[in-house]
Amino acid sequence: MEKVESLLAKDKIASILRNEIIKGNIKPGQKLLEKELCEQLGVSRTPLREAIRNLEVEGLIESIPNKGSRVRTMTIQDIKNVYELRIELEALATKKSVPYLIKEDLDSLFSIQEMLKTATKKATWGEVSELNKKFHNILVSKGDNNLLLSTIDQLHKVSVVISVSNFSIPGRSWNVIDEHSKVIEAVKEKDAELASILMRNHLEAARDSLLNYMSNME
Repeated sequence: MEKVESLLAKDKIASILRNEIIKGNIKPGQKLLEKELCEQLGVSRTPLREAIRNLEVEGLIESIPNKGSRVRTMTIQDIKNVYELRIELEALATKKSVPYLIKEDLDSLFSIQEMLKTATKKATWGEVSELNKKFHNILVSKGDNNLLLSTIDQLHKVSVVISVSNFSIPGRSWNVIDEHSKVIEAVKEKDAELASILMRNHLEAARDSLLNYMSNME
């Protein structure tokens, strides 16, 4: 991890830890060792603790009484709650955005699809996850409601602490590619209503796949 300058240390620390969690370098359930992190980042405990509190508010970290802090692990109910919001909000954002997507956006969606196929063949699930996020971001990028978009972005950040990658579930990544292709066709036809319905179906399938897999693991 990079060293942190004293100015705005709390925000910088929070940004670094957030990125490490999103990248999977700090995993769900992993305990945050204050002494170790202070040494790695070159900071004192006070700004580190302030940063950790900020990430608690974001839902990425949880504090356990008398045991310190750890990266949050989402329960089955947490996952249901996140997807309940994502399904409604991303379907709405897709509907609002599609009429304003241009040829360059459509070309980017097609390009991401090809990269997704390559990454799926290589089973590089971290890359698949990043490409999927880019796909979704482009799809909703032209909506005019910044609050809606920022809320969706926060839900994506919270989702990274799910202990199982949806894409590593056998067959799921190829299903995602097929579902994306249907959405792209609707975007190509400027059919915002259909694109919204397909996005809803896509996220419902993602939720169901994840919940079924986790239930079978218990």
